[in-house]
Amino acid sequence: MKKALLVLLAFVVCFSCTGCALLGVYFSSSTNSTEQNLPFDDEGGEDQATSDETFGMGDEMEFDGLTFTAMEFKQLGSGGIFQPAEGKVFIGVRFIVENTSDEEVTVSSLVMMSSTVDGETVTESISAVGAFGSKMLSGTLAAGDELTGWYCMEVSRDWQSFEIEIRPNLFSTEKATFVYER
Repeated sequence: MKKALLVLLAFVVCFSCTGCALLGVYFSSSTNSTEQNLPFDDEGGEDQATSDETFGMGDEMEFDGLTFTAMEFKQLGSGGIFQPAEGKVFIGVRFIVENTSDEEVTVSSLVMMSSTVDGETVTESISAVGAFGSKMLSGTLAAGDELTGWYCMEVSRDWQSFEIEIRPNLFSTEKATFVYER
């Protein structure tokens, strides 16, 4: 019993510390086309992100020294030991995040990114990330470093469109949205 309470307390402390560290992370937005597997919507940003700006595959978005670039889209029916539920598939977008600031920055897709598929809110899927054989888009970046990872979801096999919204921090009204339609 004491061991379980100690583990629970350690989890709560770690989660609280991580959440506090993530509140100050920021991102940005400009356009740069690079590798494309399947295209996102053509709309791209060219200046600083505004509250309703949308982006496509290869577009860069920059918030305060962090640059996000959507590099690749994939859909998987299965991924080794990771299997989607009946009637579902895994979809994912590979992002590169570059820290162009002079300071160390923490990035977390769980805190800074949200998604909708066909108008319904969908959470990031750990099983889908495993199926893609990659890591989540989370970590600490030193000045000048890059992080590559997947933002993945488990969705209906019949999905038509999705949006991934990125906010510079948990409480920001500023956002940029990557849009994809079949």
